[in-house]
Amino acid sequence: MTCLLSKNLLFSINRFDKIFMDAREKLISDLSGGVIDENLGNMIWIPDASDIWRLEEVFEQSAESVTILLNDEPKNFKREDVHPFDPSHSLNLEVIY
Repeated sequence: MTCLLSKNLLFSINRFDKIFMDAREKLISDLSGGVIDENLGNMIWIPDASDIWRLEEVFEQSAESVTILLNDEPKNFKREDVHPFDPSHSLNLEVIY
């Protein structure tokens, strides 16, 4: 009985995880203009001397670099020097227990 209960619970947890991850990806897709993972998206975190990290809009991107407009001037960054912005982190969501 315990083994069957454990398998059913594990199945339920795995199913919930899949539903949650699908919903999360859809939310990120909707908030980021449909771009997930392979490209950085519309917004990225760039290194900044005074603020440590600053959120900026992507102007152009390639496999090696990302360009933003800073004071109407293009500025290039290596892809490894920037971080993708996850829009779900800016939402005030309820804690689910």
